[in-house]
Amino acid sequence: MVENILDKVIKDIDENIMCEPSRGKIIKVEGNQVTINIGRDHGLKIGDEFSLLHLTNFTSNSGKAYAGYNLSPYKVKVTKLSRQTATAITPDGRLFGNIQVEDLAVRY
Repeated sequence: MVENILDKVIKDIDENIMCEPSRGKIIKVEGNQVTINIGRDHGLKIGDEFSLLHLTNFTSNSGKAYAGYNLSPYKVKVTKLSRQTATAITPDGRLFGNIQVEDLAVRY
């Protein structure tokens, strides 16, 4: 009975984690493949899809500098996982134009 309760609790936690957005930094870019600094320990699974956000900087009218992100047209799908990282590729094989290390990958 205790084992059944624990199994249910684990399943509920997994389902709740999947409802939360995940965000990771891109730590490597190679061709149409990125490596993200989150992995299995963060609830990722093979096949998860991410949108990419490109880091951009802008200056306000008052001269103050800000960092921001632009939504990239690229989406990627996780193909490999480790405990702490994920490797994802563009499903259509397109090469990245402006995606760089430190940009973000976001799953909603």
